[in-house]
Amino acid sequence: MTDSKRASIALRNKGAWAGFTLVEFLVAIGIIMVLISMLVPAINRAREVARATQCKNQLRQISLAIHGYHDAHETLPPGYIDSPGAITSSVESGWGWYAMLLPHLDQQPLYEKIDFHDGLRRTKWDSGDVDGLTNNLGNQSAVAIDLPSARCPSDFSPTLIARIEPGLGAISYATTSYAAMTGPEWMSLPCRIPGVLSEEELDVSEFGQCELPGGAFFLNSRTRFVDLTDGISTTLLIGEVSGKLDHIEDAPSLPSGLSHGGSHWARVSDPVLQEHVLTSTHERVNRPSIGTYSPGLSSGHPGGVQCGFADGSVRFLSDEIDSSETAPYGVLQHLSTIDGEEAIPSF
Repeated sequence: MTDSKRASIALRNKGAWAGFTLVEFLVAIGIIMVLISMLVPAINRAREVARATQCKNQLRQISLAIHGYHDAHETLPPGYIDSPGAITSSVESGWGWYAMLLPHLDQQPLYEKIDFHDGLRRTKWDSGDVDGLTNNLGNQSAVAIDLPSARCPSDFSPTLIARIEPGLGAISYATTSYAAMTGPEWMSLPCRIPGVLSEEELDVSEFGQCELPGGAFFLNSRTRFVDLTDGISTTLLIGEVSGKLDHIEDAPSLPSGLSHGGSHWARVSDPVLQEHVLTSTHERVNRPSIGTYSPGLSSGHPGGVQCGFADGSVRFLSDEIDSSETAPYGVLQHLSTIDGEEAIPSF
């Protein structure tokens, strides 16, 4: 046998015996699992950073749109509109602040599709006289259009929710992750709006006059930047309300499968349900859901929420920001007023 053949046989025999023992294999698998367990959180954090950055950019675009609206109309958009106020059904009106910003958010075609003079119904005219109402199918389809720019990527709540409208049945509403700030308290509704209609015409003598909630946005509001005497850099205009949805067991009056929490970009489904388009700072940031909706500012970001201020900036407010539900309030509540004359410390 030649030397080359002996070497070849030796190599084959060596290869036949080469390999991992069971212990070595298990150790290798364990090391790989540890590395994966270390890598997955890092990947998730990187993804959340990307989502938070996109969410921040969307809030900044909305803030710029608010400035564009003010330049065009010399007022901020109303929180939402209803005529003559929180008395009649919002199937006749109820359009919110975001819907009015659509031309400033590259959504002119959708804006032109909406008939802001009506809600989900249209007034019928017969020979110049009102002859009842008919369904406004264009508006009904518009409120169901999902706008990615109106949703934070970290918000994993449903994009559509169904609500019961009087005489119309279930209507699908597209949800949003952002709401306009109404102040440290909610506006007390229903109420009478001075100078709109008399008590006799409204037949609502039991309701008091509407009291302003302290923030920039509310029912039929017309706030101007000059009204923000607290300073535009310390006045909240918009914030995250991601996942403002509740559980059906909290709403026994609704048919099975329908949810009645959540915020819409388009409009309120009832004139007294302000939280459909607005939010307040009455509750602390990211307070767990209670009752029929998650009150106040909330987000899918760990540790806080992102908010837009009147100067166009977007800042992150921590869960730990000073907050108090009652006067004299905390820093969070002071940030949501427009003319409270508070001295705001760093936040």
